Amino acid sequence: IPEAEKASLAGVGAQYDSEVVYHSIKEDLVKQGVVYTDMESAIKEYEDIVKEYFMKCVPPSDH
Repeated sequence: IPEAEKASLAGVGAQYDSEVVYHSIKEDLVKQGVVYTDMESAIKEYEDIVKEYFMKCVPPSDH
């Protein structure tokens, strides 16, 4: 990823054959409690957060 793009990204992830092989998130966001992970891991590790927020920000009718 070019440096100019890195500066504007909050986080980035890469998948290979349906597996996350790389992810990175800015340290200031981690300090604020932001979680950046794949959905499968989120369900296992952050079940309460997923239940609270999943499908709440964008209504299904907007898809």
